[in-house]
Amino acid sequence: MKTRVLLFSLAAAIAFTFSLVVHAQAQAQYKILLSFSQGGSNGTYPSSKLIFDSAGNMYGVTEDGGDTKLGCALYEGCGVVFKLSPAGNGGWHDTSLFRFSTSTTGALPVGGVVVTAAGDVIGTTLNGGNSGSCSGAVSGCGVVFQLTAGTGIWSETVLQYMDTYSNGGIPDGLIADASGNLYGINAVDGSGTCGGGGCGTIYRLSPSSSGGWDMTVLYTFTGGSDGGGPWGSLTFDAAGNLYGSTYAGGNLATGCNTSSGPGCGVVFKLSPTDSGPWDESVLYTFSGLADGGYPNSDLAFDSAGNLYGTTLGGGKSNPNCDFYGLCGVVFKLSPAASGPWTQSVLYSFSGGADGATPSAGVIVDSAGNLYGTTKYGGGNADCGSYGCGVVFKIAQVSGGAWKEVLLHTFDGGDGQSPTEPMTFGSGNNLYGTASAGGGVVFEIKP
Repeated sequence: MKTRVLLFSLAAAIAFTFSLVVHAQAQAQYKILLSFSQGGSNGTYPSSKLIFDSAGNMYGVTEDGGDTKLGCALYEGCGVVFKLSPAGNGGWHDTSLFRFSTSTTGALPVGGVVVTAAGDVIGTTLNGGNSGSCSGAVSGCGVVFQLTAGTGIWSETVLQYMDTYSNGGIPDGLIADASGNLYGINAVDGSGTCGGGGCGTIYRLSPSSSGGWDMTVLYTFTGGSDGGGPWGSLTFDAAGNLYGSTYAGGNLATGCNTSSGPGCGVVFKLSPTDSGPWDESVLYTFSGLADGGYPNSDLAFDSAGNLYGTTLGGGKSNPNCDFYGLCGVVFKLSPAASGPWTQSVLYSFSGGADGATPSAGVIVDSAGNLYGTTKYGGGNADCGSYGCGVVFKIAQVSGGAWKEVLLHTFDGGDGQSPTEPMTFGSGNNLYGTASAGGGVVFEIKP
């Protein structure tokens, strides 16, 4: 349940799809590994993709909860970094590694964390840092933090304070390269015309010889044809290029209009140059119609070099879908020998039992099947007219078409409104998070 202000104005559209719908529930085993309580000391509202270390422990963050006495009372606490360790009896042991408390420590952690070879945990917060003009739980535009193991609560070191104007603000999830450099997204910065807060940056943090970290802004979005309002984590290819998406920008005449500015969003590629700043190329510009609109999460590669992702809007029309009646899509981008990549819609959600509004990206198994979640849909009225969301699998069938198989439909009691990508564990089991009361961590055995 990430804290974002998203305002939408989208013209009605006629949608079509090349996919098949499978409404029957697949025989998948769903299990809740951890339940968070509302305003609990161990966190509330998990807000990141889970990550495993080499010992099989899982790490994640909650946006709220922790300790309301320390700050962020309106948010029931400033958030928590947690660790789940296998208990040996099929259960998991929950440990709160760190509770955020003030503008100095950072507040409202989001996005996936990075676990270093030394066992440190590095991540980002939306607020805190005592710098910049970003509004939220506390003052400040966010920090990049590092946690180091100790007795009880781990110790925190702030690697970078965001300030909006020189380096961007409102950071999201990090990724690391083989040399230990960190790469991340800032949703806003001081340039461009995106919602009055700038259009976002891509940055790198590199360890310095003095023991600190050096920050380099690799690219600053303008909100025009290059996109604006990036979100989610970046993705590397084998050559070291970065891929991601922006929520707005692209074709500004489409009728899409959000708090991040006009346009329905783009998928982009960043390539390093000898001179410093990286070159951006736009792989695809969304129209907000049948091809989708408002990409808002991670991208995933398959073994053939194709990219997969989701969009919050566009696609089929249904009044029960919250993006002005448009339900979102799963898309594929295929590289060409020269020129633009080819986009195809693999599945267009209807807003019924099959789901609606995929807020998280998909992950890809070795056979090329896609797995993801939708924030709404599923047909369960316990969560209101939008539904509680689903876990789905998209698989290719004979003739090249793709079909959806439902792995789980949330009912509100076992979770609802998942917004973060899942991850694979041992045996290709799926692990993810969803909100319900205070939120849950779940496991699915397909």
